[in-house]
Amino acid sequence: MRISSDYRTARAMEWIIITLLLPNPIFGQGDLTPPGPPSPTMKTLQQVEPRTPISSVHYTINQGGSYYLTTNLIAVAEQHGITVSADNVTLDLSGFEIVGVSGPSSVVSGIRVTPSRTNIVVRNGTLRNWLGYGVNADGSGGRFDNLSFVNIASRGILAPYAIVNDCRFEKVGFGITVGSRSTVKNCVIIGATFDGISSSDGCLIFDSVIEICGGYGISAGNGSIVRGCKVEACGHSGAGTSGVSVGSDSIIESTVSRGNGRFGFAIGNGSILKHCAADNNLRGGVSISSGAGIVDSCTVRSNHEFGIDAGTETTILNCNVSTNIGYGIFGAANLTVKGCIVSRNASNGIQTGDNSLIAHCLSFRNSSNGIQAASACTLTQNTANENARNGIVVHARSRVFGNTANNNGGFTTNGAGFYFSGDNNHIEANTSVHNYVGYNIAGSSNLVVRNAASDFGIAGFSVDLPSNREAPIVQDPTSADPWANVAY
Repeated sequence: MRISSDYRTARAMEWIIITLLLPNPIFGQGDLTPPGPPSPTMKTLQQVEPRTPISSVHYTINQGGSYYLTTNLIAVAEQHGITVSADNVTLDLSGFEIVGVSGPSSVVSGIRVTPSRTNIVVRNGTLRNWLGYGVNADGSGGRFDNLSFVNIASRGILAPYAIVNDCRFEKVGFGITVGSRSTVKNCVIIGATFDGISSSDGCLIFDSVIEICGGYGISAGNGSIVRGCKVEACGHSGAGTSGVSVGSDSIIESTVSRGNGRFGFAIGNGSILKHCAADNNLRGGVSISSGAGIVDSCTVRSNHEFGIDAGTETTILNCNVSTNIGYGIFGAANLTVKGCIVSRNASNGIQTGDNSLIAHCLSFRNSSNGIQAASACTLTQNTANENARNGIVVHARSRVFGNTANNNGGFTTNGAGFYFSGDNNHIEANTSVHNYVGYNIAGSSNLVVRNAASDFGIAGFSVDLPSNREAPIVQDPTSADPWANVAY
């Protein structure tokens, strides 16, 4: 007899139901009484990181390890607070202070790291009232985190190599003095008698604030990077120093330098200044002592002698330069100035030496000429409006094309839209509107073609010498001569 699949399925379901309804057997679980109290499974802090407490001043660390303060320490005259004479030391001040006392010596320090030490870390506390140094790691170096330095007569931190993070300095001689390849980050220095941050070559200085220093706010050597800093009211002692000064091949980005005793920024050969602001400095906003530097997308205003003073082969891009008590941009030979807005300066807006390029700039309402170039220059697509004298002034052997000058010289004998003082210029496709003289061409052998002058006072074109080569000057812009100049 064959059994159908439906029958087999029904029997299987019956056994499953019966199995589920049967009571579960109960098995013995053994003795539930614990054999004893539970033992610790985690290591103590002392086991993880053995630490040595320090509760007395004039303490000497002579072997590596981790040390911490348990109280404030008040110094004994003529003695260091703590001396580190070993490698591989971490000193945690635990929020406490190491306090100096009055005395004749200027060489004692809150913390003295003896020479040739390595892997030193000091953190989390305050050094106060030291006639010498807060931390003197001269000959060694180290890492210094979350420290405060108050009323330090000589230097807050001195180290040939250091990483300095999240430290604050008030009423110090020098704030931070470090050597090559050091890093300073998130520090605040207020009230230094001399320099705020003084560093050597290849240093990184980030996101720090330096205010009211007698010397430089930031002074860094060659190949350094300064980023995201603010420097204000520094350099007012003696002859005055700059807010931020860097050597050659350095980079300064996103930094503000304001109200300093000399320049806002003083940068060396081949250095880059980008997205920065310089205002109200007692001499100038930006000084490039050597050449081949780049100033890009900066705001330079209300400085007391000039806006930007550039050395040979400097490039100035997309800057806003205004209301400086002197010229806006002044440069030596071989300058490139592009995309700048230069306005309301007390002398020339833009002035360059020989072999320079000025392009796509707007220069307006300056107290002298809008743009002034020397010889062998190229000026194109610039606009010079409402300047007190001439709109654009060029000496010799230059090409000037596609520029516009409007309402310069107050529409008086004081100025022209374009003034050419020398010889052999190529003057093409420019526009002069509402100037007393459209084009004042005083030199010889100049080529003058396809220019336009309108709404002039005395003349659209004043061409003094017969040796100049100007295309016909017509009133009808539909003249058949494609090289004709138009005056109407």
